[in-house]
Amino acid sequence: MNTILKDRRMRKQISQEKAAEIIGVSLRSLRRYENGKSTPLLHSARNLALLYECSIEELFFPDEESGKTE
Repeated sequence: MNTILKDRRMRKQISQEKAAEIIGVSLRSLRRYENGKSTPLLHSARNLALLYECSIEELFFPDEESGKTE
C-alpha cells in the first residue's frame, strides 16, 4: 500500500503537506500511511481515493481482481 499512495501522490505532483491538508489529516498521519506504519480510517481512505481519482480498492487492494468472489 505504501508505495501506491506515494506513487499516486507523486503522479499528481502534490506535496505531502498539500495532500494531508486536502484529505484532512496531519502531515504525520499521511507520512505514516505512505511508510506503511499506519492504515487510514475509512473516511481518510475515501478522501485519498477521491484525491487520486481512483477507487479505495485500487489503493489498498491492488492485487485483488475487482468483482470476483470465490
